[in-house]
Amino acid sequence: MRSTGSKTVTGLLLGLLLLNTGHHEKAIAFDTTPPKVESCNINVKSVPSTGGEVTVTAQIKSVFDLDRTPVIRMFNNGYERWIADVKFAQLTSGDMKSGTWTSTFTVLSDRKPDRYYVFFDALWDKGGNSNKMSFKCEDAYVDYGGYLAPAPTPTPTIKITPPPSSESGGNNEVFKLKTQIVLLQSEVKTLQTKLKKICSAKPRPKGC
Repeated sequence: MRSTGSKTVTGLLLGLLLLNTGHHEKAIAFDTTPPKVESCNINVKSVPSTGGEVTVTAQIKSVFDLDRTPVIRMFNNGYERWIADVKFAQLTSGDMKSGTWTSTFTVLSDRKPDRYYVFFDALWDKGGNSNKMSFKCEDAYVDYGGYLAPAPTPTPTIKITPPPSSESGGNNEVFKLKTQIVLLQSEVKTLQTKLKKICSAKPRPKGC
């Protein structure tokens, strides 16, 4: 009887162990969503060449707790110049899964005039998930030292005038082909602009 009871207890413990292990594996396999910077804001949009202070506020969400404190940098778009030392963000509200992170930078003086963006180093959570690359806050930037960003290039307007109804069928076909060529040239230009923007990211994507 003692032997039978011992086997029963051992079997129950083994079953619970396998069940728990199975659930744990399913939880890890199910959640592969990396942490994400939901929003990012900066309190000023320009800083003189004499320097100053800027405060960055960001909302970060993750399914698991963040594995480490977010690191924030301020670099120009080419990621080659900076205007402030690297900062560790401070959790000001929420928690490691969904929180508001803030950091105040002391902007250095006599740096090169340029537009400097807020970048986050790669974020990791305790489930092993990560975006594995720096994140650029497109709307969180400062124009430093009187820098003026170039005006955006206006989108060209393509005006197509249909041929007079009296034109022959052959002329109509020529007009249609010319119209298609103009439209294709416009699409190629748009795609080239998008490709240039993608390839300007750091690190440089493969294939660029």
